[in-house]
Amino acid sequence: MVQKESSFLRGKIKRYQALSGSIEKWGDRWEERREERQLNELIPQVPDYLSKIPDEDIYFSRFTFEELVVKQQKLMTELILVQANSKIELTKLIEDVKNICIENNFYMSPISNNSQSESTVKHVSVEIALAKRTDIYEAPTNDVLVDLYDEPYKYQYHSFSWYDEEIDFFNIAIIDEVYNNEKITLVLSCEILKRYPEIKLWIEEDWFYTLDDIESISNRPYNNEWCYKNPIDL
Repeated sequence: MVQKESSFLRGKIKRYQALSGSIEKWGDRWEERREERQLNELIPQVPDYLSKIPDEDIYFSRFTFEELVVKQQKLMTELILVQANSKIELTKLIEDVKNICIENNFYMSPISNNSQSESTVKHVSVEIALAKRTDIYEAPTNDVLVDLYDEPYKYQYHSFSWYDEEIDFFNIAIIDEVYNNEKITLVLSCEILKRYPEIKLWIEEDWFYTLDDIESISNRPYNNEWCYKNPIDL
């Protein structure tokens, strides 16, 4: 009797294996069916705003993102002083910059004439620093490079869709090497705008800094992020 029951059970198992495969493959079959259901039923229902493609983006830690992305953007920052229908004479602007450096005890290098013609001064550059370097081979620290232009000058015009495309702005001055020199940049910008309140500061983002913005920033506890943020967020 026991032998008959054992034979009956073995026969049942063999027939079931023939239909369903070996017991060891049940897990594999279940996984295949789960993946097939995802492909046929679930994934097509995923909203368009969720990616149906595997995410292959690189993710950074906060520190790494700051070093590899944010810092590199800051290193390229230029502060551009723009004005519409500029009537500022370059010779006067140069004298004003000299006076600003004297009043704030800044070092100002000899002026370099970058104009195409030596007889007509249209573009000059100058280095402005917190203190004069004692060694000419010493690496520059706390200094900015300033280019001053006299209108008209080719390639120094901008219009802004986020402001008014009908208005052309001229680059009165460009302050370079801003990163790590935000303090001297703030003082220099504020002093220039006090003399020429119609000038706006632009850092190639969708906003300007006006004299009111710069004075407000100057009157608050110093924040070296001031020139990387929209003034309404400061």
